[in-house]
Amino acid sequence: PDLARYTRLGDLLLQAERPKAALIEYEKAVDPDEPPSPLLMSRKAQCLADLERVRDALGEAQEGVRLYPEFAPLQVIYARMLELSGRSLDARKAWAEAHNLNPYDPEVQEALVRLYGEEGNSTAQARHERYAHILATGGLMPEETAEESR
Repeated sequence: PDLARYTRLGDLLLQAERPKAALIEYEKAVDPDEPPSPLLMSRKAQCLADLERVRDALGEAQEGVRLYPEFAPLQVIYARMLELSGRSLDARKAWAEAHNLNPYDPEVQEALVRLYGEEGNSTAQARHERYAHILATGGLMPEETAEESR
């Protein structure tokens, strides 16, 4: 119960944009006798990212992805940190993996549009632009949106 309270307090602090305090509470929520929680790892990585400790956030996210490769939030923070570290190719691969885990995340689609564009892969870029458009509009085509507004 105490660990859950620390996690909840960390969540409230993170929501209040107090990442340093949230990180302290998340650290208290770690049970030394249990494997780390993927959700807790992703929240700690987010705190580190918010504190502009990109290298630490990248390390936390990378370890989380290694332990929990199917946990999409860890994959997303990992991709973000790779991109912030200037590792575009690795970031694009991580974003693509995030897409495989959760294709309904607009941030993932936007990142893939951007990175495929930078790579000059117009086919993949156009595909993810369509996905992003569908997520943003529910699938309405631009002409349908214009007709509905009349």
